Amino acid sequence: MRKNRGFTVIELVVALAIGAILLALVTLGGNRALAQRSLNTASMELEGALRNARQAAPNAGGAQILFHEATPTSKANWQVLVGTRLTHQREMDRDLQVTLSPASPQEIEFTGAGTLAADRQITLSSSATGSSVRWKVHASTGAVERLP
Repeated sequence: MRKNRGFTVIELVVALAIGAILLALVTLGGNRALAQRSLNTASMELEGALRNARQAAPNAGGAQILFHEATPTSKANWQVLVGTRLTHQREMDRDLQVTLSPASPQEIEFTGAGTLAADRQITLSSSATGSSVRWKVHASTGAVERLP
């Protein structure tokens, strides 16, 4: 009878391969979970900013949320102006993007009455997860409605 004193090279290679596969699966799942969390956080913050801008508009003579696309040197971001004062600004993760419908102008502008010139739809999407969050801002009331 022969005594084994260790693992064969084949056994070590198989064990390392299984470990590498498990690590890759955990990493991919973790990255997706982080991207989904980033989308959820940004969507709550954007919805809050929309509602706050609408509420502040009558006292400030209007409010705007300006959306800026990413450039090679900067991330996409959005800014909230209440009257002429910058009250909030947020840089978005590289995988997040905001689209407006209609596409132009790249802003949501509340009048002094807290209304809009026309209905607008906003979509915040994640290229990492393939999911998105949508809102409709009603022109006549300025109400912000989260869409399914």
